[in-house]
Order: sequence, then C-alpha cells, then structure tokens
Amino acid sequence: QTEINAKEVYLVSRLDELTNKSGSADDAKSSHLKAVVFVRPTDKNIGALVNELDRPRFAEYHIFFTGILSGGLLRLLAENDPQERILQVQEFYGDFVPINEDLLTLQCRNTIPMTCAAGTTWAQDHVHQYDRNLKGLQSMLLALKKQP
Repeated sequence: QTEINAKEVYLVSRLDELTNKSGSADDAKSSHLKAVVFVRPTDKNIGALVNELDRPRFAEYHIFFTGILSGGLLRLLAENDPQERILQVQEFYGDFVPINEDLLTLQCRNTIPMTCAAGTTWAQDHVHQYDRNLKGLQSMLLALKKQP
C-alpha cells in the first residue's frame, strides 16, 4: 500500500457507483484516502453526496462544483456532514468541453427536438434541457469572465 501511494496512483470512479455499494472490508482500506469530487450542482448529485457522507469511506472530501451552488444545497451538504469530513467546497466553472480556442460543446444530447419545440406548448417537455443549456452557458461565461 505504501508503494502505491509513492507512485501517486489514483482511483477514478463515479459517485453513484460508490454510493450504491454496500459496506465491505474494502471500505476500511480506503479510510485514509482523500476524495476529490467534481460534479454538477444538481439535486441528484447532492443526494449521492449525502448518501456517501452517511457512511463516509474516505478521510476527507474536497468537493468542486461545475457551476453555481445554491445556498440551500450547500446547507444540505453541511447538515449531512456530522463528522466534518468535507474540507473544501468550491465552484469551478467547467460545465463545458472546449474543442479548440473558439469552439466548445455542452455535451447535451437530443437538443434538436428542443429547438423545434421552442415557442410551442411542447416546450414544456424540454424544461430540463433548457435548464441544462442555461447552466452550461452560465458556467462558460463565468469561466471566461464575460458579462452578457
């Protein structure tokens, strides 16, 4: 184990995979490790973090959100960290993927039906896509320090 730490080996995994596991002997082995979490500030991701903090498997958590974190979600995180394992929470505006210096993508799928439905009663079916695009654009503007 000391040799692995000296080689700077990292475990990369999805948060929902971590929280779905039942407690095992492996949990005790990782209790000295630090966790770095990089997620979008959504209710689903906060729920996964709350589940993880219910039975923490790491010594400390450093949480980075890809966009603006509401006060309510931050409060929920704080209330569900009784062991005070969260050492830092930051907003790192990176909810987009740069392709080159003047082109980026939000990695949103199935947006063509959303654009066709704009201004119609069907637009209500695409509220989550509108919201995701809005959050991605906000993140991009904040990262580039641009004001529309």
